[in-house]
Amino acid sequence: MKNNTLSKDHRVYVNLLSDVGFKIVFGNPQNKSILIGLLNLVLPPEAHVQDIETYLDRERTPTFLEGKKTLLDLICRDDRGQTFEVEIQRDVESSFFKRCVFYASDLYHSQMEAGNNFDVLKPVYLISFLERKWPHRDESEWDTNRLISRYRFMEERTKDLTEPTIIITFAELGRFSKTLEECVSEQDYLFYWFLNGWRYETVPEQYRHTSFKEELTRATELAGFSKDELIVYNNALMNDMDYRNALHQAKAQGLAEGKAQGLDEGKAKGIIEAARKMINAGVDIKLVAKTLGVDVSQLK
Repeated sequence: MKNNTLSKDHRVYVNLLSDVGFKIVFGNPQNKSILIGLLNLVLPPEAHVQDIETYLDRERTPTFLEGKKTLLDLICRDDRGQTFEVEIQRDVESSFFKRCVFYASDLYHSQMEAGNNFDVLKPVYLISFLERKWPHRDESEWDTNRLISRYRFMEERTKDLTEPTIIITFAELGRFSKTLEECVSEQDYLFYWFLNGWRYETVPEQYRHTSFKEELTRATELAGFSKDELIVYNNALMNDMDYRNALHQAKAQGLAEGKAQGLDEGKAKGIIEAARKMINAGVDIKLVAKTLGVDVSQLK
């Protein structure tokens, strides 16, 4: 049953479009099979994932400890050494693509250690699920059935692709407009759940034929969250709501993008402040750090 009027306290399923909700669900090793399924829905065939061997902490890449990004993405590595950075992006600013290249490049070169040669470098795939549409030169090429865009190195004249190095993928959920009855593929059903799952009290009957129904129910049910996870999740939702309201007001008042971007920096600082409050309230510091993507040393 779908109910748009459920209050926050009566939600049954997590909102996967929230940074923290996404990370709690897909960053949990117990939900590895769902993460693998999600990756394989959006990756090119040659990158097909068989198994996730390692979940990486952002602090292993020092570039990101300087406040350049809200550290709520998920980073993992498969059994072939491929690295995947997965994130939810609710708002897309003009410099977004450059930021993606910057983040993916950092992960790519961080594979090198002193004495290594370039053979150790494995592909890095940055995958961003966008709540809004990503602008394209020819919008007629993009719709609810064609919403995954992929960017990689290619020879301009012959269109020959290089070997995989850095590949950036956008899944534009903002273009997904199908109703539940119109969903056909597993991708349809998963994207529909991203956008609408938090509105339901039970998983719809239409999901019975999908390969992930049981795991999806278990993984996204708020009742399965620990007490500390619920505290982190609910606090993050409130902080995100405050940030989005401030961003909306800034844009409505015509503030320059630089000032609006300052709100991003404020959000990052707000995450640290909120994390410290949760720890002071008794929430486990390691859980807070892992879920919010910050270094434990920043919270002491």
